Amino acid sequence: MTWALGLAFALVFAVLVTPAITAERWLGVFGVAGVIKDQPAPLTVRVPSFTGFQAPETHLSGGIVIARGEIATVDDAANVEAIAAATPKGPLPYIAFFVLALVFGTIFAHHMRRSTRGKLVRVQLVSLVSIALLAAAVKVVLLTTPASVLIVPVAMLAMVPTMVLDRVVGLATGILAALVFSLLGPFDLGVAILMLVQAAAAGLVVAERPRHRWKSVLFAGAVTTLFTVATYVLLTYLTTGAMPPLGADPVRSPWLAAAIGPAIATLVTVPLIPLYQLLVGEITQGKLVELEDLSNPLLKQIAERSPGTWQHSLAMANMAEIAANSIGANGRLVRVGAYYHDLGKSLQPKYFIENLDPGEISPHDRLPPEVSCDAIFQHVTEGLVTARRAGLHERVIDFMHMHHGNGVLEYFWGKTKEQGNPRGFTIEQFRYPGHPPQSRETAILAICDAVEAASRTLKNPTPASIESLVQRIVYGKLHLGQLDESGLSMSDLRCVSDSLRETIRHANHGRIEYPWQKAQQDASASAAAMEHKPTGETSQLLRLDSLDRRPVRQTASAAAASTSMPIELGLADRKSGEIEGSGPKIRSAEAIAETTDLKRPVIEEDLAILETAPQVRPSEPPSASRPGGWDPAAAQRSAIPAGGWPAQTSVGVGAVPAQVAIPPTRTHGSAVAPLPRAASATDMDFAREAARGIDDPVDEIPVGAR
Repeated sequence: MTWALGLAFALVFAVLVTPAITAERWLGVFGVAGVIKDQPAPLTVRVPSFTGFQAPETHLSGGIVIARGEIATVDDAANVEAIAAATPKGPLPYIAFFVLALVFGTIFAHHMRRSTRGKLVRVQLVSLVSIALLAAAVKVVLLTTPASVLIVPVAMLAMVPTMVLDRVVGLATGILAALVFSLLGPFDLGVAILMLVQAAAAGLVVAERPRHRWKSVLFAGAVTTLFTVATYVLLTYLTTGAMPPLGADPVRSPWLAAAIGPAIATLVTVPLIPLYQLLVGEITQGKLVELEDLSNPLLKQIAERSPGTWQHSLAMANMAEIAANSIGANGRLVRVGAYYHDLGKSLQPKYFIENLDPGEISPHDRLPPEVSCDAIFQHVTEGLVTARRAGLHERVIDFMHMHHGNGVLEYFWGKTKEQGNPRGFTIEQFRYPGHPPQSRETAILAICDAVEAASRTLKNPTPASIESLVQRIVYGKLHLGQLDESGLSMSDLRCVSDSLRETIRHANHGRIEYPWQKAQQDASASAAAMEHKPTGETSQLLRLDSLDRRPVRQTASAAAASTSMPIELGLADRKSGEIEGSGPKIRSAEAIAETTDLKRPVIEEDLAILETAPQVRPSEPPSASRPGGWDPAAAQRSAIPAGGWPAQTSVGVGAVPAQVAIPPTRTHGSAVAPLPRAASATDMDFAREAARGIDDPVDEIPVGAR
């Protein structure tokens, strides 16, 4: 808002409030304010509350001379006539009040420029018009009732703007209202002081944008009431030398009026907040809650058409809300602004790298830098058009054209310079079509937008690198003047920077790997090692986690585990590779190794069941080829005795089993391995799995070896 416009507003304000201030003067000209003996008084006549009225033949104490509707006595008529005679006549009083109101309005407009929200035309217009209308209403009450001027809830005009906007707006509005209202009755310096104390106390004590409104208002109202009553008592004592009387009429009692005024302000402040928000264009909490709903059509459009942008917005919303709350800004508004700020990217998502699939070619690779720059800029301009068509609130739309400010799109400007700038572009043609942030909330979002995007490029997010990144972005925006109009102080920037640093640091926290994740890494490493080994060289197969075992039928496992029935083992048939006997058939490890070309030396780490009892031998004499030993070929040629094998070994839980050959699986890397301990329930599961006869050894090759 320019100086000329502020002065124009002050002139209009003076024109509006001067008739209210001088109402009894111009009404007297028309004969409306005259008091006639034995007639009802048409208007309430007053004298200064603290100093009273002094005339050569008349001395009146402060307060009301005669109230409207009362029958005038001879003394009343004489007193009113004396007051009228002492009142200045002519145009000069009107000019004096007009100039005084103009001065007040000009100071108000100048002070409001210190606030990012107060310098808005709409906010100043609403404040000045509201004061003028309330001044007219108060003047009507003073002329038609015997109520004291101190009953006016001027604290309300300080608390409402402070709670909705900021303290600068609240104090400016409250003090201007106090000065104007003190002129509505006969001017009294004591009344002006009481009004100023009430407005200043309320504006300074109440919290800015509090979370708990009633709690904040009740506390501010109590303090304001105490200060106002105490000030009235002190002023009365300093003026008259005595304590003020309570008075028989509560309506006319200055004591009660000084206490009732702040009390009324306390009761009406919170209900008036939504109306004031509507007038000044501030978004309400109910609207923010509505826009936070992720099922909103605009948010669903962003999530479906530009999923990468949506993930960026979600991450930035958390980061920005925490930063805003750290300095007392509107965290919910910042979160909603983060959701919608990149709405324009959903219209042409492929022009933005976060929406490209891995390996997808960027369209900017085939475009000149200036064309790419225009495509990037359209996410701001087209986003504004789409948002306004959808009826999005202006406070949310502000985030769209302020999150980049009017900064330079450095990447494509640098690319243009690298190509020699053949078309002679200037840096101004590579500036975003936006405006620098005008509020603390939009400035926080602008900082978080750059920080969140840049943090994804950190290869090693150490605390030092994160702090350097945040400081570089914040100081860069300061240097470019992007935060000059935001209202952020250096203290605010320090708190925001600390919050962002901690948020990014904790977002990159570590976690313990799950066993299956570790197994996958080991399997990948084993597979890579096998690919680089020479042909024919044997290698150990990786044993993965037991979760990778081939699933076992629940019924069979449950039955086996509950009965713990032993598995009878026989001797291996060298031709078929099966172990015969009264129990189930089990393929030997050597047979499986032959079919899958996996024969290799026994490895101690492999799982199987070790024969610790004497190995079962057929009733055959030692052969010549293997003196003192057992000839497998001879055993193969011999018939099995009718009564079965001479000795059979059964395996049960807790028993020390004979050797059992288990096919190589994802869990067991080899066919046979030592296990010098008693068989457990897990061993029994493995043995039963082998007993079922897995006929597809290829399917059981570990994943890393395929």
